[in-house]
Order: sequence, then structure tokens, then C-alpha cells
Amino acid sequence: MVEADTCKPSGKLRGKKPPPGKCNKGHDSDCCKEGKFYNTYKCSPPVSNHTKATLTLNGFDSGEDGGSPCECDDKFHEDSELIVALSTGWFNKKKRCMKYINIHGNGKIVKAKVVDECDSTMGCDDEHDFQPPCANNIVDASDAVWDSLGVCGDKRGKMEIYCKSGNDKGDWVVGFSRKIGRTDSLQAKLWGIREGLKLAISLNIRSLTVELDAMMVVHLLKMPLDDIHLLSTLMRDCLLLIVEMGVMQIQHIFRESNKCVNHLANLAQNSDLDMVVLNSPPASLLPFF
Repeated sequence: MVEADTCKPSGKLRGKKPPPGKCNKGHDSDCCKEGKFYNTYKCSPPVSNHTKATLTLNGFDSGEDGGSPCECDDKFHEDSELIVALSTGWFNKKKRCMKYINIHGNGKIVKAKVVDECDSTMGCDDEHDFQPPCANNIVDASDAVWDSLGVCGDKRGKMEIYCKSGNDKGDWVVGFSRKIGRTDSLQAKLWGIREGLKLAISLNIRSLTVELDAMMVVHLLKMPLDDIHLLSTLMRDCLLLIVEMGVMQIQHIFRESNKCVNHLANLAQNSDLDMVVLNSPPASLLPFF
């Protein structure tokens, strides 16, 4: 699992006591305390297909604890909308604006739109209604999101969740499984990368982040190619495809975060078909979503 402490504080901020009439305490919002130091963050934990986060409660309408209009569209939003604000690192300079995330919590899944930033770099001032900076792993959600998760009353406010994203609507895009016969783990991972990138290119899918639960493969794909390596041909194919399609990042994730891929690999070994393209997730994969 990816934990919040993988992103370290970038600094500290000294709290100021809110002037009279400032700091809206709606939705149990915290107010800054005079002299208290608060951590600030420019980053958030790395995003995977099983990103742990803390769900909090926020009002996005005029006069509520959200304060100003939303960053993404300069508008206020009603509490009945399935919307969220993300910590600064995840908000990523508005790059996640109007995109969707799937929120998993309380045994349910809710798809919500990103409309605002939960500022992790600043706070305790008039602009931020004298509220502390957000932590680095916050998904600040509307009442509608909490309603859809089936969490009511005083149970709302803070809950551990995990999030997934697919395309810009949070949907499954495409998957595949391929039977490659008897081989070792390293070669199987490289085969999976090559076939996945070839499929993405054929569908004109670009700007991918590649996630692997094998640190050795991540290192191999980030190092200069060794022509005498036994798998140099397979590695060269992967590197050429990575350059061709403009892969944004190659990163390691833990095995617990890669259950979908491992499940598809197991399906392939029990199949008589060479290559199967999955335009929708197989029924056996749905428990992982």
C-alpha cells in the first residue's frame, strides 16, 4: 500500500488566531490555533491503482466552509453534487480538474468529479478562512459523496478510503491477458509491458504511467540498455515503445496494489487463447474494483 509518509513536509506554518467572524466551523472544520506549527506539503503520495487517502467533509457552496469558488471553474457547487477537492500534490496544478476518481469506502464505490484544491501549502490566513493547511493525502468530499457511501450523521468527517482512476471519467479503458507459456517472472513482466504498450498504441492511447510490482524491472527500464543481457531484445522492444508513445512515468508499486494485473495474468495461464483483449472487466475481476 502507498502511505502518506512517502511524501515528506516541505515546511512549517505558524498558526494565527482567527479574527472575530472568521473561520467557518461548518462540517466540523478546524480553525488555526495561535502559535501552533502546521506541516505544509508540495507533494502527495504517489498515485497507484490502490491509493490510500483520508476522506473529509467539505461544503462547496457560497457561505460554506469551502470558502472561495472552486479552483477548476471559479464557481460554487451544491452539496448534492458528487464532487471533491484534492490535496495540492494530487491536484497537480489543475491537471486533475474536471476528471473523475473512484472512491472506495464503507464497502461501496462512488465516482466523483475533481473541482477544487485542498491547499496543502498555505493556510491560517484570510484567503483560507484561517483554516490549517490540508494534509497531503486528503480527498475533501461533498455531502453527496458521503451519502452515496452510506455514511450518515456524526460518523462523517474523516474516513480512510482508497481511490482509483481510469480514463478522465474514472472508467475501465481496456485490458488484456496473454498466455506466454513457461518462463520466469522477469521475462513475464517484460512481455506484459511490451504487449500492453502495443495495445495502447493500437488504440491511440498516449501519456501513460506504467506501474510495476517488480522493482528490478523498473530499474532495468530506467537504465541504459545492456546488449549482452539475455533479455536485451525484449528490453529494447519495451524501451522503443516507451519512447514512441511518450510514457510519462515508470514507477514501482507494492504487490497488494497490483491485484488486477496479477488476476489477469492468472486468467491467461488457464486459457486456451493466445491473446484476449478485454473491453470490459471480466466478472471475476469486479471484486478488485
